[in-house]
Amino acid sequence: MKHLEKAAEQLAGHLAGGGLRLTRPRRAVLEAVMALDRHFEPAEIEKRAAAAGVHRASVYRILPVLEAAGIVRRVRDHPGRWHYEHVVGHQHHDHLVCERCGGVTEFASPAIESEQARQCRLHGFTETSHHFVIRGVCRQCRAGAAGRKEKTRGRR
Repeated sequence: MKHLEKAAEQLAGHLAGGGLRLTRPRRAVLEAVMALDRHFEPAEIEKRAAAAGVHRASVYRILPVLEAAGIVRRVRDHPGRWHYEHVVGHQHHDHLVCERCGGVTEFASPAIESEQARQCRLHGFTETSHHFVIRGVCRQCRAGAAGRKEKTRGRR
């Protein structure tokens, strides 16, 4: 929970800008999110926050607030399915998403970051955030598909 207080300050500042407070349910959801150092789905936060008396609907209302505050970001892993990750205290990174198994691989590339910054300058664009995702098929799923093809060929 090493970045919890920084995230709490960030959330409190964001909420204050809208005349809102850092309530007990918001704090409980924030703590559940910051306790995870990996990607997660809302259902997992729901389970963790339930111990603090936070209901499912509150979790689903609070996660977009955390996203707007820049504490979490949503990553689409399959059509219609999203997961989250907290970004406070983490180095910026991008994602490779397998379209078969939903697996997510994080990577960082100074060359990609540099080119994105160059494109912003070239077009007079001021970036506020970005998220780079490459979709495809992971090594394990490709290997599994190749194994199934071999078995099918042998049955002729």
